[in-house]
Amino acid sequence: MTSNNHMTEEQNPIQTIPAELSSPVDLLKKSFELYKTGFKKFIGMMLLPVLAALPIGLIALIFIFTGAMASVKNSDFSMTAIILGLLLIVCVLFVIAVSVISQAGLYILIRDASKNLTIKQAFLDGKKIAVKFFVVSFATGIFAFFWMLLLIVPGIWAAINYTFALWIFLYEGV
Repeated sequence: MTSNNHMTEEQNPIQTIPAELSSPVDLLKKSFELYKTGFKKFIGMMLLPVLAALPIGLIALIFIFTGAMASVKNSDFSMTAIILGLLLIVCVLFVIAVSVISQAGLYILIRDASKNLTIKQAFLDGKKIAVKFFVVSFATGIFAFFWMLLLIVPGIWAAINYTFALWIFLYEGV
């Protein structure tokens, strides 16, 4: 008589995977190889928010120029200032969005280094998870801050533990 409680290996959702820990020297070698092979892509992904910030500089220059011209001519500057201020707010929100997406894309480039993704592919994949990526990143930062309020050592301990949250999110989707 067989027991119904006995599950086969295929039915068992939790399986152990034999894992060997790498030495710190091996980890450094592997990370440096990844850095060397993906350097241009990593830099390209990090430059995207810088390029997105260029309109902010342009709007600031226009704002300064129109302000100087208004003070010379004693004309009404308030409507132009309101429009430029609103444009500036939109540009800042755009830069924040591009920054979060490119940060998620950078993590994806590192995660999928063996797939040889392009910057565009990683950016588009980052765009899909940007909101969740931001929430996880923001939440871990807040939690680490609250731990820091207790004492410095628990805060450092919590911050180190929370650094894995983004990687768990990327690999596990949770």
